[in-house]
Amino acid sequence: MIYWLVIIQPFIMKRGTVMWAVSKRKFSNLLDRIARTVHLDANRTIEWYSYILFLIPIALWLMIEMRILASKQSWTVMFKQPAVAVGVIIAFVDLMTGYYLLLKEQEVLETYENYRFFMMWQAISQILVGNFLCFVMALIGIHEAKSLKNGQRDATVTVVSIVSGLFLVICFGFILLMSL
Repeated sequence: MIYWLVIIQPFIMKRGTVMWAVSKRKFSNLLDRIARTVHLDANRTIEWYSYILFLIPIALWLMIEMRILASKQSWTVMFKQPAVAVGVIIAFVDLMTGYYLLLKEQEVLETYENYRFFMMWQAISQILVGNFLCFVMALIGIHEAKSLKNGQRDATVTVVSIVSGLFLVICFGFILLMSL
């Protein structure tokens, strides 16, 4: 027992820490390669992210329209389905967030704290509702935040981040309820 506590356990702890550092460095290198290949910096990442958020509702509308045409149902019947209703809420939140980013892009890019806080909330909430492209873009954004200058976090960016994130977390709750 003493042999385990004194000799083996510290070796495992150090090895686990080393493995975590290696994995983190590899993931960081992967994000660097993706950002370099696509020529993304913090400014271009937030620009592309806003376009993606703006296009998601259009894609959802097209999907719903195709389902209506294929099933020969009306809009009212289609919107009575819970999955479609939750998808519309998610699309509306994405549309409003994308619109905010198109209008206030420089406000988000003003400081490291603004940008990172916004992208962290987006990464967490977008992965919960299944928007994997937005999740990957938010991860790249978090990684590229290091190029911005430090400063105070803006209250408007904080409120928009939290409100949009909470709406998406609520939608995640609805998705969980539908799957039960």
